[in-house]
Amino acid sequence: MKIINLSQKIYNNMPVHPYDEQAAVVQNKSIKKDKYNNTKVILGMHIGTHIDAPKHLISSGKGIEEYDLSHFMGKACVIDVSNETIIELKEEYKQKICNNDVVLIYTGYGECFTKEVYYSEDVPVLTKEFAEYLSREQIKMVGIDLPSPDKYPFEIHKILLSNNVLIIENLTNLDKLLDVNNFTFSAIPLNIDAEASLTRAIAIIK
Repeated sequence: MKIINLSQKIYNNMPVHPYDEQAAVVQNKSIKKDKYNNTKVILGMHIGTHIDAPKHLISSGKGIEEYDLSHFMGKACVIDVSNETIIELKEEYKQKICNNDVVLIYTGYGECFTKEVYYSEDVPVLTKEFAEYLSREQIKMVGIDLPSPDKYPFEIHKILLSNNVLIIENLTNLDKLLDVNNFTFSAIPLNIDAEASLTRAIAIIK
């Protein structure tokens, strides 16, 4: 069995979306002074690799803690959309996507996480047609190696979340799965009363 990490590392002053406050990950206790080490963190739930639940943009939507844990794991596939400026639905994608799957979208931007281009207006976005297709297929989650599958006013977010398709943002290492036909995805959120949660996303290849 092989396990591939798909989450960005969390660290002090890490890159964050322009909408978010800066991350703080600092050691506030040390063995030398306090007889033990301790780290204090101040993080929004949309920093690094995280999962959006409907409550994020739907007024009556469910919070992340309301979902059964089975919703956060399952059979998965990777859709390669690298070099695409608009992520449109294609017939070849339909052959890979199955009901109740987790769909991961590889744009190639995951490696640009620390660069300014990652949050620019030039990054690709999903089309409404693609989002509606994923919703009809009752996909569990859709993940992407970008800070968002769309831009303000977040129509794609609302289409997916209103149909209980959770959204995983800021993934990495999806290129390592491009030639893998069979794998399981897992991204368990914190047990937290919130509209989103940080997560450790992984791919399990047997």
